[in-house]
Amino acid sequence: MGAMDAKHTKTITLIFTLILSVAIGVTSSGFTQEAGKQFPTAPIKNGTTKWRIGYLQGGEYNEYLISMDATIKGLMALGWIKEKPLPALTGATGESLWEYYAQNLESDYLEFVPDGFYSAEWSPEKRKLLKADITRRLNETDDLDLMIAVGTWAGIDLAQGDHHTPTIVLAVSDAVASGIIKTIHDSGNPYIHARVDPNRYERQVRIFHTIIGFKTIGMIYTDDVEGRSYAAVDKVKKVARERGFTIQTCFLDETEALEQDEDRLIQCFKNLSTSVDALYVTGQRAVNEKTVPILAAIAKEAQLPTFSQSGYQEVKQGLLLSISQAGYKYVGKFYAETMAQIFNGALPGELNQIFEDLPKIAINLSTAEALSFYPSLDVLSSADEIYREIPDEDHN
Repeated sequence: MGAMDAKHTKTITLIFTLILSVAIGVTSSGFTQEAGKQFPTAPIKNGTTKWRIGYLQGGEYNEYLISMDATIKGLMALGWIKEKPLPALTGATGESLWEYYAQNLESDYLEFVPDGFYSAEWSPEKRKLLKADITRRLNETDDLDLMIAVGTWAGIDLAQGDHHTPTIVLAVSDAVASGIIKTIHDSGNPYIHARVDPNRYERQVRIFHTIIGFKTIGMIYTDDVEGRSYAAVDKVKKVARERGFTIQTCFLDETEALEQDEDRLIQCFKNLSTSVDALYVTGQRAVNEKTVPILAAIAKEAQLPTFSQSGYQEVKQGLLLSISQAGYKYVGKFYAETMAQIFNGALPGELNQIFEDLPKIAINLSTAEALSFYPSLDVLSSADEIYREIPDEDHN
């Protein structure tokens, strides 16, 4: 693809105006929450004891850390946890954060159980064993009052597990398509709650298309039910039909070791960069702190604009556009309020699940300059997060 011309500067300004003016139901706080049955959110003990919380993730993924960090901050804002600075996410893992929560957070109401952390480490074999172990614990030991399931693997396993422990599912691309919940309005299981933003990925792709005007977009994902769910393939196809652009794909195989998956991702990126006008970088384990700078360097060389499905951290590492960090603050508040309502007597399945992202954008100006794309002052004032550097690394 050649350098982007001046029309994109005008177009991106229009799209920011459009996003902010037509986002359905956006309130003064910047989000949409549909009406549902309401319960108190004030801190309350579990009788004379604390509420004991457990955690399950499919493996390490940066968005999981961001979602948990935002949720803890939301609980602090509601008074369930004493406010204090939280550790930086750079270099952290799900387990290291959980250990910090268990040892350092001060609360009269909540306990992050030290041995309540579980991770399948992206191993299908370990995943099966963990599902059985956790189900036994929830049914026989019955020492956890709420489970936090982070990501699609964890959400599926606890939603389809035979237990009656309230479970809140975080950081899932499409909870309906992946089978975690029945519909956006009904989880289909009184003990399961999964936040949904039905139009999140459609909005992202529409924004990206309006800004860039691409005729062909590239996508890389695993071609199975979970992989297509992660990548929001059906949503992208819907926008493609509306806008008249085509999709080129390259497939991964997450049954392989992570390092092999990362190598395949990079090769797919290189292959697609020669035949598409833009690339939608979807959320998956191979897209991580190690590979994103490599992808950004390939895109720079190929003059290929990119949009991160997952968020601002990947823009910070060199991708061109994504949603901003500000949205996570409000999503974290939503997760915290959902947990608080459960502790105040609600069944997860009777609570509202719909919560839309804050319509704000992150942009990397260094990447924009490399693509000869120079956003206007209007665009810069509309962007909630602006990054000016790309990590200087050798990606050959």
